[in-house]
Amino acid sequence: MPFENNTLEIYLAEELRDSIINSFQRDGRLRISYENPDSIISGLLSSYEHRVFGYDIDQNIEEYQVRISLSITFTDLIRNEVIWENLSLSLSERYTPLANESVKFSSEHEAVNEIFKKLFDTIIRNSLESW
Repeated sequence: MPFENNTLEIYLAEELRDSIINSFQRDGRLRISYENPDSIISGLLSSYEHRVFGYDIDQNIEEYQVRISLSITFTDLIRNEVIWENLSLSLSERYTPLANESVKFSSEHEAVNEIFKKLFDTIIRNSLESW
């Protein structure tokens, strides 16, 4: 199921869903099932922030930060119980369009993709590995 989206970024929920599905497929520990699944991940994207994070000495924008806030629930449908839930998860990443060794990403898109990877890692660490 797609994530609910309360942000102004209309494609964000679809991109997040696709990223989570692709991450589970690459990970291989669980199989994606669209009919009669054993578990489900659901969530709500509550905010998306893109802001200036730093300036250089001449007050030119040097760095940006993307922050995504969401609630997420991983539910075991067989036992009808929540495996893991976080109702106020906030993940962020910085990027700079300029060459800078201290910042790994050079675009907003790259920063968002890294946030999605962090979310998948958080889901795995807090649910699947303890399930």
